[in-house]
Amino acid sequence: MPVQTCRARAGAAPPRANGSTVFRKLVCIAAAMTLAAGVYLPTPLRAAKAGTPSDSYTIGRYYADDDSNDPSTTTSVLFQDKTTLTFTPRGSGSKYYLVIAGALIANSSASYVTGAQLLQTTPTPTTLAITHYQPNMANYYVPFAAQKIVTLSGGTSYTFKIQYYTSNGSGTAAIQKARIAAIEVANYANAIDESNTTNQSTSYAAKVTLNFTSSSANYLIIAAGDTANSAANYYTKARVIDTASADQGEGVQESPAALQYRPYAMMQRASLSAGSQTYTLQYASQSAVGGREANMQNARVSAVLLSDLGADSYAVTEGPTATQSITYVDMTTLTFTPAVAGVYLVIGSAFVTNENTAYEGWANLDINGTSYAEAAIKPRSTSAYMPFFAAVRVSLAASSQTIKLQWRTNFAGHSAREAFIKNARIIALRLNTLESYSDSGYGAVSNNFTVAGSPVYIRGNGQAASGAYRIAYYDAGASGGQWLKTTDTSADAAGEITDSTFIPSNFVGSAAGDWRAVLTSQSYSPPLNYNDFSAAQKIAEDTFAVNASAIPELPTSLAVIASLALSFAAYYLMRKRRGLAARRVRVG
Repeated sequence: MPVQTCRARAGAAPPRANGSTVFRKLVCIAAAMTLAAGVYLPTPLRAAKAGTPSDSYTIGRYYADDDSNDPSTTTSVLFQDKTTLTFTPRGSGSKYYLVIAGALIANSSASYVTGAQLLQTTPTPTTLAITHYQPNMANYYVPFAAQKIVTLSGGTSYTFKIQYYTSNGSGTAAIQKARIAAIEVANYANAIDESNTTNQSTSYAAKVTLNFTSSSANYLIIAAGDTANSAANYYTKARVIDTASADQGEGVQESPAALQYRPYAMMQRASLSAGSQTYTLQYASQSAVGGREANMQNARVSAVLLSDLGADSYAVTEGPTATQSITYVDMTTLTFTPAVAGVYLVIGSAFVTNENTAYEGWANLDINGTSYAEAAIKPRSTSAYMPFFAAVRVSLAASSQTIKLQWRTNFAGHSAREAFIKNARIIALRLNTLESYSDSGYGAVSNNFTVAGSPVYIRGNGQAASGAYRIAYYDAGASGGQWLKTTDTSADAAGEITDSTFIPSNFVGSAAGDWRAVLTSQSYSPPLNYNDFSAAQKIAEDTFAVNASAIPELPTSLAVIASLALSFAAYYLMRKRRGLAARRVRVG
Protein backbone atom coordinates (compact mmCIF):
# COMPACT_ATOMS: atom_id res chain seq x y z
CA MET A 1 0.00 0.00 0.00
CA PRO A 2 1.50 3.43 -0.93
CA VAL A 3 2.49 5.41 2.11
CA GLN A 4 0.40 8.43 1.21
CA THR A 5 -2.84 6.44 1.42
CA CYS A 6 -2.23 6.01 5.15
CA ARG A 7 -1.88 9.77 5.74
CA ALA A 8 -4.63 12.40 6.17
CA ARG A 9 -4.45 15.31 3.75
CA ALA A 10 -3.31 18.56 5.40
CA GLY A 11 -6.22 20.64 6.61
CA ALA A 12 -8.81 17.98 5.80
CA ALA A 13 -11.58 17.15 8.23
CA PRO A 14 -11.34 13.82 10.03
CA PRO A 15 -13.05 11.14 7.92
CA ARG A 16 -16.07 9.29 9.14
CA ALA A 17 -15.33 5.92 10.69
CA ASN A 18 -17.10 3.85 8.01
CA GLY A 19 -16.17 0.18 7.26
CA SER A 20 -13.71 1.07 4.50
CA THR A 21 -11.94 3.62 6.65
CA VAL A 22 -11.73 1.23 9.60
CA PHE A 23 -10.29 -1.52 7.41
CA ARG A 24 -7.74 0.84 5.87
CA LYS A 25 -6.66 2.03 9.30
CA LEU A 26 -6.29 -1.51 10.55
CA VAL A 27 -4.18 -2.50 7.56
CA CYS A 28 -2.02 0.60 7.89
CA ILE A 29 -1.50 0.02 11.60
CA ALA A 30 -0.73 -3.65 10.98
CA ALA A 31 1.79 -2.77 8.32
CA ALA A 32 3.42 -0.19 10.53
CA MET A 33 3.59 -2.57 13.45
CA THR A 34 4.98 -5.32 11.26
CA LEU A 35 7.68 -3.09 9.84
CA ALA A 36 8.49 -1.80 13.29
CA ALA A 37 8.88 -5.35 14.52
CA GLY A 38 11.28 -6.05 11.66
CA VAL A 39 9.39 -9.11 10.48
CA TYR A 40 9.70 -8.33 6.76
CA LEU A 41 13.20 -6.97 7.06
CA PRO A 42 16.25 -9.25 7.43
CA THR A 43 17.34 -9.63 11.00
CA PRO A 44 20.79 -8.21 11.80
CA LEU A 45 23.52 -10.51 10.52
CA ARG A 46 25.27 -12.37 13.32
CA ALA A 47 28.55 -14.04 12.53
CA ALA A 48 28.24 -17.74 11.84
CA LYS A 49 30.66 -20.16 13.41
CA ALA A 50 34.06 -19.58 11.87
CA GLY A 51 35.71 -22.16 9.65
CA THR A 52 34.79 -24.29 6.67
CA PRO A 53 32.96 -27.56 7.32
CA SER A 54 35.51 -30.35 7.18
CA ASP A 55 33.40 -33.16 5.77
CA SER A 56 32.44 -31.66 2.41
CA TYR A 57 33.62 -34.10 -0.22
CA THR A 58 33.08 -34.12 -3.93
CA ILE A 59 29.67 -35.69 -4.53
CA GLY A 60 28.51 -38.32 -7.00
CA ARG A 61 29.47 -41.83 -5.97
CA TYR A 62 27.77 -44.88 -7.37
CA TYR A 63 28.41 -48.58 -7.01
CA ALA A 64 27.09 -51.88 -8.30
CA ASP A 65 28.23 -55.37 -7.43
CA ASP A 66 27.45 -59.04 -7.34
CA ASP A 67 29.15 -60.36 -4.24
CA SER A 68 27.26 -63.63 -4.23
CA ASN A 69 29.35 -66.60 -3.12
CA ASP A 70 27.86 -68.50 -6.05
CA PRO A 71 29.52 -67.56 -9.35
CA SER A 72 27.61 -66.96 -12.54
CA THR A 73 28.43 -69.26 -15.43
CA THR A 74 27.82 -69.37 -19.16
CA THR A 75 28.58 -71.57 -22.16
CA SER A 76 27.71 -68.76 -24.55
CA VAL A 77 30.33 -67.45 -26.97
CA LEU A 78 28.58 -64.05 -26.84
CA PHE A 79 29.06 -61.57 -24.05
CA GLN A 80 26.61 -61.98 -21.17
CA ASP A 81 25.81 -59.31 -18.57
CA LYS A 82 27.12 -59.90 -15.08
CA THR A 83 26.96 -56.56 -13.22
CA THR A 84 25.24 -53.35 -14.37
CA LEU A 85 25.60 -49.84 -12.97
CA THR A 86 23.16 -47.18 -14.22
CA PHE A 87 23.05 -43.63 -12.88
CA THR A 88 22.30 -40.06 -13.92
CA PRO A 89 24.77 -37.35 -12.88
CA ARG A 90 22.98 -34.44 -11.21
CA GLY A 91 23.02 -30.89 -12.48
CA SER A 92 24.14 -29.86 -15.95
CA GLY A 93 27.36 -29.54 -17.87
CA SER A 94 30.34 -31.87 -17.84
CA LYS A 95 30.96 -34.22 -14.92
CA TYR A 96 34.08 -36.30 -14.43
CA TYR A 97 33.96 -39.76 -12.88
CA LEU A 98 36.68 -42.20 -11.94
CA VAL A 99 35.29 -45.61 -12.95
CA ILE A 100 36.93 -48.63 -11.31
CA ALA A 101 35.90 -52.18 -12.16
CA GLY A 102 37.05 -55.59 -11.02
CA ALA A 103 35.98 -59.23 -11.08
CA LEU A 104 37.29 -62.77 -10.69
CA ILE A 105 37.06 -65.01 -13.76
CA ALA A 106 37.70 -68.71 -14.49
CA ASN A 107 36.98 -71.47 -17.00
CA SER A 108 36.11 -75.12 -16.49
CA SER A 109 38.74 -76.09 -19.07
CA ALA A 110 42.37 -75.05 -19.48
CA SER A 111 41.83 -75.36 -23.25
CA TYR A 112 39.38 -72.48 -23.60
CA VAL A 113 39.25 -68.76 -22.92
CA THR A 114 37.03 -66.80 -20.58
CA GLY A 115 36.60 -63.26 -21.80
CA ALA A 116 35.59 -60.30 -19.65
CA GLN A 117 35.06 -56.66 -20.52
CA LEU A 118 34.00 -53.34 -19.02
CA LEU A 119 31.45 -51.80 -21.39
CA GLN A 120 30.03 -48.27 -21.38
CA THR A 121 26.75 -48.57 -23.26
CA THR A 122 25.85 -44.87 -23.57
CA PRO A 123 25.97 -42.67 -25.57
CA THR A 124 27.44 -45.37 -27.85
CA PRO A 125 28.69 -48.81 -26.79
CA THR A 126 32.39 -48.50 -25.93
CA THR A 127 34.68 -51.19 -24.57
CA LEU A 128 36.79 -49.65 -21.81
CA ALA A 129 38.82 -52.80 -21.08
CA ILE A 130 38.91 -56.41 -22.24
CA THR A 131 40.60 -59.59 -21.01
CA HIS A 132 40.99 -63.01 -22.67
CA TYR A 133 42.05 -65.49 -20.02
CA GLN A 134 43.00 -69.05 -20.86
CA PRO A 135 43.77 -70.52 -17.45
CA ASN A 136 46.77 -72.59 -16.56
CA MET A 137 44.41 -74.60 -14.36
CA ALA A 138 40.69 -75.26 -14.71
CA ASN A 139 38.29 -73.56 -12.28
CA TYR A 140 40.92 -71.30 -10.68
CA TYR A 141 39.97 -67.63 -10.47
CA VAL A 142 42.18 -64.74 -11.58
CA PRO A 143 41.49 -60.99 -11.48
CA PHE A 144 39.98 -58.81 -14.18
CA ALA A 145 40.54 -55.06 -13.62
CA ALA A 146 39.97 -51.71 -15.33
CA GLN A 147 39.95 -47.98 -14.60
CA LYS A 148 39.19 -44.82 -16.54
CA ILE A 149 38.21 -41.21 -15.86
CA VAL A 150 35.20 -40.58 -18.08
CA THR A 151 33.47 -37.33 -19.02
CA LEU A 152 29.69 -37.46 -18.56
CA SER A 153 26.90 -34.92 -18.93
CA GLY A 154 24.65 -33.87 -16.08
CA GLY A 155 21.05 -34.98 -16.55
CA THR A 156 21.94 -37.86 -18.89
CA SER A 157 21.60 -41.52 -17.90
CA TYR A 158 24.69 -43.73 -18.25
CA THR A 159 25.15 -47.47 -18.00
CA PHE A 160 28.31 -49.47 -17.36
CA LYS A 161 28.48 -53.26 -17.48
CA ILE A 162 30.86 -56.08 -16.69
CA GLN A 163 30.24 -58.86 -19.21
CA TYR A 164 31.78 -62.28 -19.81
CA TYR A 165 31.77 -65.19 -22.29
CA THR A 166 33.54 -68.44 -23.16
CA SER A 167 35.47 -69.07 -26.36
CA ASN A 168 33.88 -72.51 -26.76
CA GLY A 169 30.68 -74.00 -25.45
CA SER A 170 32.59 -77.03 -24.26
CA GLY A 171 34.25 -74.83 -21.65
CA THR A 172 32.10 -73.08 -19.04
CA ALA A 173 33.09 -69.52 -18.22
CA ALA A 174 32.61 -68.40 -14.61
CA ILE A 175 32.65 -64.98 -12.99
CA GLN A 176 32.16 -63.69 -9.45
CA LYS A 177 32.86 -60.65 -7.26
CA ALA A 178 32.09 -58.36 -10.22
CA ARG A 179 32.07 -54.74 -9.04
CA ILE A 180 31.83 -51.30 -10.61
CA ALA A 181 32.41 -48.02 -8.77
CA ALA A 182 31.95 -44.54 -10.26
CA ILE A 183 33.28 -41.65 -8.15
CA GLU A 184 32.91 -38.02 -9.19
CA VAL A 185 36.26 -36.23 -9.17
CA ALA A 186 37.09 -32.53 -9.31
CA ASN A 187 40.87 -32.29 -9.00
CA TYR A 188 42.51 -34.85 -11.22
CA ALA A 189 44.85 -35.43 -14.15
CA ASN A 190 44.82 -38.35 -16.55
CA ALA A 191 46.54 -39.62 -19.68
CA ILE A 192 44.97 -42.10 -22.09
CA ASP A 193 46.06 -44.12 -25.13
CA GLU A 194 43.38 -46.65 -25.97
CA SER A 195 44.79 -47.68 -29.35
CA ASN A 196 46.69 -50.94 -29.75
CA THR A 197 50.43 -50.38 -30.14
CA THR A 198 53.40 -52.76 -30.20
CA ASN A 199 56.95 -52.82 -28.88
CA GLN A 200 59.31 -55.48 -30.26
CA SER A 201 62.14 -54.50 -27.92
CA THR A 202 63.06 -56.09 -24.62
CA SER A 203 63.67 -52.56 -23.35
CA TYR A 204 60.78 -50.60 -21.93
CA ALA A 205 59.00 -48.10 -24.16
CA ALA A 206 56.49 -45.50 -23.01
CA LYS A 207 52.89 -46.33 -23.77
CA VAL A 208 51.26 -43.36 -22.07
CA THR A 209 52.74 -40.53 -19.97
CA LEU A 210 50.91 -38.41 -17.42
CA ASN A 211 52.39 -34.95 -16.80
CA PHE A 212 50.70 -32.69 -14.26
CA THR A 213 51.39 -30.06 -11.64
CA SER A 214 50.50 -31.27 -8.17
CA SER A 215 49.70 -29.50 -4.94
CA SER A 216 51.53 -30.50 -1.78
CA ALA A 217 49.07 -33.27 -0.96
CA ASN A 218 48.24 -36.96 -1.19
CA TYR A 219 47.12 -38.35 -4.54
CA LEU A 220 45.62 -41.63 -5.65
CA ILE A 221 47.71 -42.92 -8.56
CA ILE A 222 45.90 -45.63 -10.49
CA ALA A 223 46.89 -47.21 -13.80
CA ALA A 224 45.56 -49.99 -15.99
CA GLY A 225 45.91 -51.43 -19.48
CA ASP A 226 45.41 -54.61 -21.50
CA THR A 227 48.63 -56.45 -22.40
CA ALA A 228 49.40 -59.36 -24.74
CA ASN A 229 52.17 -60.79 -26.89
CA SER A 230 51.98 -61.43 -30.62
CA ALA A 231 53.38 -64.93 -30.03
CA ALA A 232 52.18 -67.76 -27.83
CA ASN A 233 54.26 -68.59 -24.74
CA TYR A 234 56.10 -65.26 -24.69
CA TYR A 235 55.47 -62.72 -22.02
CA THR A 236 54.80 -58.99 -22.03
CA LYS A 237 56.06 -56.76 -19.24
CA ALA A 238 54.36 -53.57 -18.02
CA ARG A 239 55.19 -51.11 -15.25
CA VAL A 240 54.59 -47.57 -13.99
CA ILE A 241 57.54 -45.33 -13.21
CA ASP A 242 57.28 -42.04 -11.33
CA THR A 243 58.98 -38.67 -11.70
CA ALA A 244 62.22 -40.11 -10.30
CA SER A 245 61.96 -43.10 -12.71
CA ALA A 246 61.31 -45.40 -9.74
CA ASP A 247 59.39 -48.59 -10.52
CA GLN A 248 55.98 -48.45 -8.83
CA GLY A 249 54.78 -51.90 -9.86
CA GLU A 250 55.82 -54.33 -12.61
CA GLY A 251 53.61 -57.06 -14.01
CA VAL A 252 54.83 -59.89 -16.25
CA GLN A 253 52.25 -62.08 -18.02
CA GLU A 254 52.36 -64.87 -20.57
CA SER A 255 49.56 -66.63 -22.49
CA PRO A 256 49.38 -70.02 -24.22
CA ALA A 257 48.05 -68.34 -27.37
CA ALA A 258 48.90 -65.18 -29.29
CA LEU A 259 47.15 -61.91 -28.50
CA GLN A 260 45.30 -63.11 -25.45
CA TYR A 261 44.97 -59.84 -23.52
CA ARG A 262 45.39 -59.83 -19.78
CA PRO A 263 44.99 -56.86 -17.42
CA TYR A 264 47.78 -54.81 -15.95
CA ALA A 265 46.61 -52.78 -12.93
CA MET A 266 48.25 -50.97 -10.04
CA MET A 267 47.32 -48.47 -7.35
CA GLN A 268 49.23 -46.39 -4.82
CA ARG A 269 48.89 -43.34 -2.60
CA ALA A 270 51.58 -40.83 -3.43
CA SER A 271 52.50 -37.98 -1.06
CA LEU A 272 53.58 -35.34 -3.56
CA SER A 273 55.28 -31.99 -3.19
CA ALA A 274 53.96 -29.01 -5.09
CA GLY A 275 55.39 -29.02 -8.60
CA SER A 276 55.67 -30.94 -11.84
CA GLN A 277 55.00 -34.70 -11.74
CA THR A 278 55.41 -37.45 -14.33
CA TYR A 279 54.00 -40.98 -14.28
CA THR A 280 54.65 -43.23 -17.28
CA LEU A 281 53.07 -46.58 -18.12
CA GLN A 282 55.66 -48.61 -20.06
CA TYR A 283 55.70 -52.00 -21.76
CA ALA A 284 58.25 -54.41 -23.29
CA SER A 285 58.53 -57.86 -24.87
CA GLN A 286 60.33 -60.97 -23.70
CA SER A 287 61.91 -61.29 -27.13
CA ALA A 288 63.23 -58.85 -29.72
CA VAL A 289 62.53 -61.29 -32.57
CA GLY A 290 59.88 -60.21 -35.07
CA GLY A 291 56.43 -61.63 -34.47
CA ARG A 292 56.95 -61.60 -30.70
CA GLU A 293 55.96 -58.00 -30.05
CA ALA A 294 54.50 -56.75 -26.81
CA ASN A 295 51.01 -55.32 -27.32
CA MET A 296 49.13 -52.83 -25.15
CA GLN A 297 45.73 -51.14 -25.46
CA ASN A 298 43.26 -49.24 -23.25
CA ALA A 299 46.20 -47.76 -21.36
CA ARG A 300 45.41 -45.12 -18.76
CA VAL A 301 47.19 -43.40 -15.89
CA SER A 302 45.17 -41.23 -13.49
CA ALA A 303 46.04 -39.03 -10.51
CA VAL A 304 43.22 -37.87 -8.22
CA LEU A 305 43.53 -35.53 -5.25
CA LEU A 306 42.66 -37.75 -2.32
CA SER A 307 40.92 -35.00 -0.35
CA ASP A 308 38.22 -35.20 -3.04
CA LEU A 309 37.64 -38.83 -2.14
CA GLY A 310 37.14 -38.49 1.60
CA ALA A 311 39.15 -40.70 3.94
CA ASP A 312 42.42 -41.99 2.55
CA SER A 313 43.65 -44.50 5.10
CA TYR A 314 46.52 -46.35 3.47
CA ALA A 315 49.05 -49.12 4.08
CA VAL A 316 51.78 -50.55 1.87
CA THR A 317 54.51 -53.21 1.93
CA GLU A 318 56.57 -53.11 -1.22
CA GLY A 319 58.51 -56.38 -0.94
CA PRO A 320 59.02 -58.67 -2.75
CA THR A 321 58.49 -61.18 0.03
CA ALA A 322 58.34 -64.99 -0.13
CA THR A 323 56.44 -67.58 1.86
CA GLN A 324 56.43 -71.37 2.04
CA SER A 325 53.19 -71.43 4.04
CA ILE A 326 50.03 -73.08 2.74
CA THR A 327 47.95 -70.96 5.11
CA TYR A 328 47.59 -67.25 4.52
CA VAL A 329 50.33 -64.93 5.72
CA ASP A 330 49.68 -61.22 6.23
CA MET A 331 51.67 -59.08 3.82
CA THR A 332 50.09 -55.64 4.37
CA THR A 333 47.74 -54.67 7.20
CA LEU A 334 45.70 -51.49 7.38
CA THR A 335 44.22 -50.72 10.80
CA PHE A 336 42.17 -47.54 11.19
CA THR A 337 39.07 -46.14 12.86
CA PRO A 338 36.55 -44.31 10.64
CA ALA A 339 35.45 -40.94 11.99
CA VAL A 340 31.84 -42.03 11.46
CA ALA A 341 30.26 -45.29 10.45
CA GLY A 342 29.87 -45.45 6.71
CA VAL A 343 30.40 -47.20 3.41
CA TYR A 344 33.95 -47.39 2.10
CA LEU A 345 35.55 -48.48 -1.13
CA VAL A 346 38.50 -50.68 -0.17
CA ILE A 347 41.05 -51.21 -2.92
CA GLY A 348 43.76 -53.86 -2.72
CA SER A 349 46.56 -54.00 -5.26
CA ALA A 350 49.62 -56.30 -5.54
CA PHE A 351 51.66 -58.53 -7.85
CA VAL A 352 51.82 -62.26 -7.08
CA THR A 353 53.62 -65.34 -8.40
CA ASN A 354 55.13 -68.69 -7.54
CA GLU A 355 58.74 -69.42 -8.41
CA ASN A 356 57.69 -72.86 -9.68
CA THR A 357 55.36 -72.94 -12.70
CA ALA A 358 53.73 -76.13 -11.41
CA TYR A 359 52.36 -74.34 -8.34
CA GLU A 360 50.31 -71.27 -7.49
CA GLY A 361 50.68 -68.12 -5.55
CA TRP A 362 47.41 -67.31 -3.82
CA ALA A 363 46.30 -63.81 -2.82
CA ASN A 364 43.42 -62.67 -0.64
CA LEU A 365 41.80 -59.40 0.46
CA ASP A 366 40.57 -59.88 4.03
CA ILE A 367 38.37 -57.32 5.81
CA ASN A 368 37.77 -57.94 9.50
CA GLY A 369 38.23 -61.68 9.09
CA THR A 370 36.09 -62.10 5.95
CA SER A 371 37.50 -62.86 2.51
CA TYR A 372 36.30 -60.43 -0.18
CA ALA A 373 38.53 -61.49 -3.09
CA GLU A 374 40.74 -64.55 -3.52
CA ALA A 375 42.75 -65.49 -6.59
CA ALA A 376 45.04 -68.40 -7.50
CA ILE A 377 47.83 -67.29 -9.78
CA LYS A 378 49.78 -70.06 -11.49
CA PRO A 379 52.56 -68.59 -13.61
CA ARG A 380 53.53 -69.83 -17.06
CA SER A 381 57.01 -68.38 -16.62
CA THR A 382 59.37 -68.18 -13.67
CA SER A 383 59.64 -64.47 -14.47
CA ALA A 384 55.90 -63.89 -14.18
CA TYR A 385 54.26 -61.52 -11.72
CA MET A 386 50.52 -61.30 -12.29
CA PRO A 387 48.47 -58.40 -10.90
CA PHE A 388 46.04 -58.90 -8.05
CA PHE A 389 43.45 -56.11 -7.92
CA ALA A 390 40.18 -55.83 -6.00
CA ALA A 391 37.84 -52.92 -5.25
CA VAL A 392 35.01 -53.72 -2.86
CA ARG A 393 32.30 -51.75 -1.05
CA VAL A 394 31.98 -52.53 2.64
CA SER A 395 30.11 -50.95 5.56
CA LEU A 396 32.43 -50.08 8.42
CA ALA A 397 31.52 -49.07 11.96
CA ALA A 398 33.12 -46.15 13.81
CA SER A 399 35.49 -48.55 15.56
CA SER A 400 38.82 -50.16 14.79
CA GLN A 401 38.92 -51.87 11.36
CA THR A 402 41.52 -54.31 10.09
CA ILE A 403 42.10 -54.90 6.39
CA LYS A 404 44.77 -57.29 5.10
CA LEU A 405 46.43 -58.34 1.87
CA GLN A 406 47.53 -61.93 2.34
CA TRP A 407 49.30 -64.54 0.28
CA ARG A 408 50.34 -68.22 0.40
CA THR A 409 51.67 -71.11 -1.66
CA ASN A 410 50.00 -74.48 -2.24
CA PHE A 411 53.04 -76.59 -1.35
CA ALA A 412 54.36 -76.18 2.16
CA GLY A 413 57.93 -76.04 3.34
CA HIS A 414 59.73 -76.20 0.00
CA SER A 415 62.16 -73.42 -0.83
CA ALA A 416 61.81 -73.98 -4.59
CA ARG A 417 58.00 -73.64 -4.50
CA GLU A 418 57.61 -70.38 -2.66
CA ALA A 419 54.93 -67.84 -3.39
CA PHE A 420 56.02 -64.21 -3.80
CA ILE A 421 54.16 -60.95 -3.43
CA LYS A 422 55.24 -57.33 -3.98
CA ASN A 423 53.82 -53.79 -4.16
CA ALA A 424 51.03 -54.82 -1.78
CA ARG A 425 48.87 -51.77 -1.11
CA ILE A 426 45.53 -51.11 0.58
CA ILE A 427 43.50 -47.91 0.57
CA ALA A 428 40.08 -47.15 2.06
CA LEU A 429 38.06 -44.37 0.39
CA ARG A 430 34.81 -42.88 1.64
CA LEU A 431 32.12 -44.05 -0.76
CA ASN A 432 28.88 -42.90 0.84
CA THR A 433 28.44 -39.14 1.09
CA LEU A 434 25.98 -36.51 2.22
CA GLU A 435 26.10 -32.94 0.94
CA SER A 436 24.02 -29.74 0.89
CA TYR A 437 22.94 -27.77 -2.18
CA SER A 438 21.12 -24.49 -2.73
CA ASP A 439 19.30 -25.59 -5.90
CA SER A 440 16.73 -28.28 -6.56
CA GLY A 441 18.80 -29.63 -9.45
CA TYR A 442 21.70 -30.39 -7.08
CA GLY A 443 24.03 -28.67 -9.51
CA ALA A 444 26.48 -27.00 -7.13
CA VAL A 445 27.43 -27.79 -3.55
CA SER A 446 26.54 -25.01 -1.09
CA ASN A 447 27.65 -24.83 2.53
CA ASN A 448 26.38 -21.34 3.43
CA PHE A 449 22.70 -20.38 3.70
CA THR A 450 21.70 -16.77 4.36
CA VAL A 451 18.22 -16.24 2.88
CA ALA A 452 15.06 -16.83 4.91
CA GLY A 453 12.66 -19.27 3.30
CA SER A 454 15.29 -20.98 1.15
CA PRO A 455 15.43 -24.79 1.42
CA VAL A 456 18.59 -26.75 2.06
CA TYR A 457 18.63 -29.48 -0.57
CA ILE A 458 20.33 -32.61 0.74
CA ARG A 459 21.75 -35.30 -1.52
CA GLY A 460 23.74 -38.44 -0.75
CA ASN A 461 25.35 -41.23 -2.72
CA GLY A 462 26.79 -44.66 -2.18
CA GLN A 463 23.91 -46.10 -0.14
CA ALA A 464 22.31 -49.50 -0.57
CA ALA A 465 20.00 -49.59 -3.57
CA SER A 466 16.39 -48.91 -2.52
CA GLY A 467 17.43 -48.87 1.15
CA ALA A 468 15.35 -47.15 3.83
CA TYR A 469 17.08 -44.22 5.56
CA ARG A 470 16.44 -41.34 7.96
CA ILE A 471 17.96 -37.84 7.98
CA ALA A 472 18.13 -35.97 11.30
CA TYR A 473 18.81 -32.22 11.32
CA TYR A 474 20.54 -30.30 14.15
CA ASP A 475 21.24 -26.60 14.72
CA ALA A 476 24.40 -25.05 16.23
CA GLY A 477 23.03 -24.90 19.76
CA ALA A 478 24.05 -26.48 23.04
CA SER A 479 25.24 -30.07 23.42
CA GLY A 480 26.62 -30.06 19.91
CA GLY A 481 23.29 -28.91 18.47
CA GLN A 482 19.59 -29.33 19.10
CA TRP A 483 17.40 -31.68 17.10
CA LEU A 484 15.17 -29.85 14.62
CA LYS A 485 13.57 -32.38 12.29
CA THR A 486 13.69 -35.96 11.04
CA THR A 487 12.89 -36.97 7.47
CA ASP A 488 12.46 -40.56 6.30
CA THR A 489 13.62 -41.28 2.78
CA SER A 490 14.67 -44.12 0.49
CA ALA A 491 17.61 -44.59 -1.84
CA ASP A 492 16.95 -45.13 -5.51
CA ALA A 493 18.26 -48.04 -7.56
CA ALA A 494 21.66 -46.32 -7.90
CA GLY A 495 21.98 -45.76 -4.13
CA GLU A 496 21.17 -42.03 -4.23
CA ILE A 497 19.03 -40.22 -1.65
CA THR A 498 17.62 -36.68 -1.76
CA ASP A 499 15.62 -34.43 0.56
CA SER A 500 14.15 -31.03 -0.29
CA THR A 501 11.91 -30.58 2.78
CA PHE A 502 14.31 -28.85 5.15
CA ILE A 503 13.86 -25.05 5.44
CA PRO A 504 15.93 -23.41 8.21
CA SER A 505 13.55 -20.44 8.57
CA ASN A 506 10.87 -22.82 9.87
CA PHE A 507 12.84 -23.24 13.09
CA VAL A 508 12.46 -20.00 15.00
CA GLY A 509 15.02 -19.21 17.67
CA SER A 510 17.47 -21.86 16.51
CA ALA A 511 21.15 -21.12 16.97
CA ALA A 512 22.98 -19.85 13.90
CA GLY A 513 26.30 -21.41 12.92
CA ASP A 514 27.23 -24.86 11.66
CA TRP A 515 24.15 -27.04 11.32
CA ARG A 516 24.23 -30.77 10.61
CA ALA A 517 22.36 -33.37 8.63
CA VAL A 518 23.02 -36.93 9.83
CA LEU A 519 22.05 -40.02 7.84
CA THR A 520 21.00 -43.09 9.76
CA SER A 521 18.75 -46.09 9.36
CA GLN A 522 15.00 -45.85 9.92
CA SER A 523 15.35 -48.24 12.85
CA TYR A 524 17.25 -45.60 14.86
CA SER A 525 15.56 -42.75 16.75
CA PRO A 526 17.80 -39.66 16.68
CA PRO A 527 18.40 -38.03 20.10
CA LEU A 528 17.46 -34.48 21.06
CA ASN A 529 21.14 -33.51 21.48
CA TYR A 530 23.60 -34.05 18.69
CA ASN A 531 26.32 -35.09 21.15
CA ASP A 532 24.13 -38.04 22.18
CA PHE A 533 23.95 -39.39 18.61
CA SER A 534 25.46 -42.89 18.56
CA ALA A 535 28.57 -42.89 16.37
CA ALA A 536 27.79 -46.48 15.39
CA GLN A 537 24.43 -45.31 13.96
CA LYS A 538 25.89 -42.58 11.74
CA ILE A 539 25.99 -43.66 8.11
CA ALA A 540 27.00 -40.27 6.72
CA GLU A 541 27.05 -36.68 7.93
CA ASP A 542 27.18 -33.20 6.43
CA THR A 543 27.84 -29.78 7.98
CA PHE A 544 26.55 -26.52 6.49
CA ALA A 545 26.51 -22.96 7.83
CA VAL A 546 23.15 -21.25 8.49
CA ASN A 547 23.42 -17.50 9.11
CA ALA A 548 21.08 -15.65 11.47
CA SER A 549 19.57 -13.89 8.43
CA ALA A 550 18.07 -17.22 7.41
CA ILE A 551 16.29 -17.66 10.77
CA PRO A 552 13.43 -15.15 11.44
CA GLU A 553 12.78 -14.09 15.01
CA LEU A 554 9.16 -15.23 14.60
CA PRO A 555 7.38 -17.10 11.84
CA THR A 556 5.76 -14.65 9.39
CA SER A 557 2.22 -15.93 10.02
CA LEU A 558 2.59 -15.56 13.78
CA ALA A 559 4.04 -12.07 13.40
CA VAL A 560 1.11 -10.95 11.24
CA ILE A 561 -1.40 -12.29 13.76
CA ALA A 562 0.39 -10.47 16.56
CA SER A 563 0.48 -7.26 14.54
CA LEU A 564 -3.24 -7.46 13.78
CA ALA A 565 -4.00 -8.08 17.44
CA LEU A 566 -2.03 -4.99 18.40
CA SER A 567 -3.79 -3.02 15.67
CA PHE A 568 -7.22 -4.01 16.92
CA ALA A 569 -6.19 -3.08 20.47
CA ALA A 570 -4.91 0.31 19.33
CA TYR A 571 -8.02 0.98 17.26
CA TYR A 572 -10.29 -0.09 20.13
CA LEU A 573 -8.54 2.29 22.54
CA MET A 574 -8.72 5.12 20.01
CA ARG A 575 -12.48 4.59 19.48
CA LYS A 576 -13.02 4.37 23.19
CA ARG A 577 -11.26 7.70 23.80
CA ARG A 578 -13.35 9.37 21.07
CA GLY A 579 -16.54 7.99 22.57
CA LEU A 580 -15.67 9.33 26.01
CA ALA A 581 -14.87 12.74 24.55
CA ALA A 582 -18.19 12.86 22.68
CA ARG A 583 -20.14 11.97 25.81
CA ARG A 584 -18.38 14.74 27.71
CA VAL A 585 -19.42 17.25 25.06
CA ARG A 586 -23.07 16.14 25.16
CA VAL A 587 -23.15 16.26 28.96
CA GLY A 588 -21.76 19.77 28.99
